[in-house]
Amino acid sequence: MELCDLCARVFPEDRSVRGYVPDSSAARVAHEWCDGLRLITACCDEHFDVIKDGYAHRPFVEEELWAAKPHPA
Repeated sequence: MELCDLCARVFPEDRSVRGYVPDSSAARVAHEWCDGLRLITACCDEHFDVIKDGYAHRPFVEEELWAAKPHPA
């Protein structure tokens, strides 16, 4: 089962609409190739577009991406 990032509707995984959007707060330790990309999940194309449009208006700040990475003490 999946959960829509917009309306919180629960639905079967095979009906999900997924994609990556630019987000400088998204950083991963294990998968650096997708740093700066946030995976979003929606229950329909319309909800995916609303979420994607919301991220399109956020600034991408390189320093935020760097700050999100864990640093050894």
